[in-house]
Amino acid sequence: NRAPAKALATVNAASERVHGFVAREAERILDRGAIPALLGGLDTQMIGRALFDEFFINRDWPLASAVATVLLFVIVLPLMVFQRGQERAHA
Repeated sequence: NRAPAKALATVNAASERVHGFVAREAERILDRGAIPALLGGLDTQMIGRALFDEFFINRDWPLASAVATVLLFVIVLPLMVFQRGQERAHA
């Protein structure tokens, strides 16, 4: 009985086509800057939009990388301090 194997092969092929379509559409959307525009709008200045502009519009990778690194530290360091305080409080 080859029906289950054939059905599975059909499902796998359809899954690969759907995955390819989703990947292409996601790439197309991200290439156009839709995500930063949706999150921050075009009339407001937000850090995500500024990073996107520096990376992809101005092509100023060193500045964008520096800003992204600073932003990472601004987010991670307070979390580390908070976690250490919680560990000390429960010890």
